[in-house]
Amino acid sequence: MGTEKKLDTDFLATMNRMNLSGRLLYNKKAYYTSCYLYGYVLETGLKHILQKYGTHDGMPYTIGDLKGFQHNLAALIREAKQVNVFPEEFEVDFDDDYSYICTNVAGYPRWDPRYRYGEHPMWESADWCYHYAVEAGRFAKFINNYREEPE
Repeated sequence: MGTEKKLDTDFLATMNRMNLSGRLLYNKKAYYTSCYLYGYVLETGLKHILQKYGTHDGMPYTIGDLKGFQHNLAALIREAKQVNVFPEEFEVDFDDDYSYICTNVAGYPRWDPRYRYGEHPMWESADWCYHYAVEAGRFAKFINNYREEPE
């Protein structure tokens, strides 16, 4: 121990890893943990967007800034909405397009990793997890396919 090389932080690779792992668990009917991982798809994808295009106090975001958001999707969404680099046809509506993960549908809470110990009332549901799978997959596809550079 002690001489291992530490790899660079890679939010995009992490997003894809979480999406794949969520899908594998979903296919094995491990819905609760799948939902848990699908939320990280949005978290790490948003951190990738902020790292690539965002600024904080006029400076590019640092890895420390982005890790400082911890697991606060609402704050990441607020910051990502400020980035403003996406053409109108690529605009993301988190309240509508990602309502299961990002808002509270039917009074159930949005994604939050604090529910990892079994407290979320719907993550065990195949139907609920299906919605998470669709939203996370759509978001990952959007992030992976968006390669335009801002003007």
